[in-house]
Amino acid sequence: MGTSITVKGSGFNTTGSVTLTYFGQSVTVALTSGTFTTTFVIPGVQAGVYTLSATDGSVIATTTLTVTTNITMSPTNNASTPGSVGQEITLTGSGLKANDTVLVTFDSAQLTITPSPIVDSNGGFSLIFKIPTTTAGPHTITVISGTTSKTFTFFVEGTAPATPAPLTPEMGLKAKQPVVFDWEDVTDPSGVTYVLEIATDENFATILYQIKDLTDSTYTMTEAQKLESVSSDSPYWWRVKAVDGAGNASAYTGAGSFTVGFSLDLPAWATYVLIGIGGLLLLALGFWLGRRNADY
Repeated sequence: MGTSITVKGSGFNTTGSVTLTYFGQSVTVALTSGTFTTTFVIPGVQAGVYTLSATDGSVIATTTLTVTTNITMSPTNNASTPGSVGQEITLTGSGLKANDTVLVTFDSAQLTITPSPIVDSNGGFSLIFKIPTTTAGPHTITVISGTTSKTFTFFVEGTAPATPAPLTPEMGLKAKQPVVFDWEDVTDPSGVTYVLEIATDENFATILYQIKDLTDSTYTMTEAQKLESVSSDSPYWWRVKAVDGAGNASAYTGAGSFTVGFSLDLPAWATYVLIGIGGLLLLALGFWLGRRNADY
């Protein structure tokens, strides 16, 4: 399908023309000294053997043309120029049986493609899918339609993303509850998530929390993760790393220390009561000072 072929004939009338019939189509080609040459593009047809005929009205000549199935993938790659998770892949086919379904597997797991691809009436198909989350290295993509199948190898990149740059909490400073962790964004062709760790020691021998699959470059601790107050002599430590869609991980950031101070969380009514008590104490103090001045 889409391939150009050249047809030549001889032994016909010296002048005039021939009628060339192929794939259900007929065209008129001029004769030159009993010969002709013409080029046409093979239309979309199913695989098989097809007859081409040429006649000048008195002489008829025939030949056969075999059309085979063909399935291609774009883009292709190799270990030196690998692709990435999420990359769009185009598969096209020709010479297949009309109305057959087209299945695509990635490492033997069938992919869900919407709408479901079906071979058209001309024996062709075209579909697009994205490389799913996987590991670095070579992977097999297999296309199956009827009794026809073809397998391709696709290489996924194995380069780790850059190490994030930590922003807050800053080294050695006191953080407010709930503690908010922030770091600079990292990009990667295969997409990026983050792993955040919080520990009680600089070597992360005792990890309090390991929070994975973070899609944003910031994280606010929940009420259930509220940290106890500590002094600068025994701070908390935190670090973060980036992991791409192919499982390639950056190094962790350097360990950063921070402390958490005491906090008093009161309901609104209690706050107003304390304000009222404070006001009464100020009035009492003012009255007492006034009495002392009067005594003098």
